[in-house]
Amino acid sequence: MLNIYDSLTRYDVATATFVPQLAESVETADGGTTWVVELREGLSFSDGSPLDAAAVKRSQERYVATPGPEAGLWAANVEGIAAAGATVTYTLRQPWMSFPSALSTGPGMIVADSSGSGRGSSPSVPGRSCSTAGRPRRSWCSRRTPTTGPGHRH
Repeated sequence: MLNIYDSLTRYDVATATFVPQLAESVETADGGTTWVVELREGLSFSDGSPLDAAAVKRSQERYVATPGPEAGLWAANVEGIAAAGATVTYTLRQPWMSFPSALSTGPGMIVADSSGSGRGSSPSVPGRSCSTAGRPRRSWCSRRTPTTGPGHRH
């Protein structure tokens, strides 16, 4: 799925840690019960809609309402999500120091409201321009991200 959707964090092999991807920063000041994610400036989806804190919250609420692989883990641990501008604040039920790793998987793969579901729908993803050429499973995308630069093919 990371070939289609960007995530809030990603695993960095060189440092063996999870680092910000769509996020500018991911921090906790209370031992892992509250996490604050600051998003990068100027993010938007391929449909032109802004990728802001409200979009992150909506996408994560949508994810947890589906039977995704991490939906149960997310629902059991995340008590609340507050969104304001480019800041997403997570309140957890208990300390979760590996929370940044969850932001690199399903809950951290942010989709726009315009992303439909079902056959023939097209994902609206962060900063990508995709063409399926009429074939839902065969496509190419170009995107510009901090790690791939312009025109990276998938």
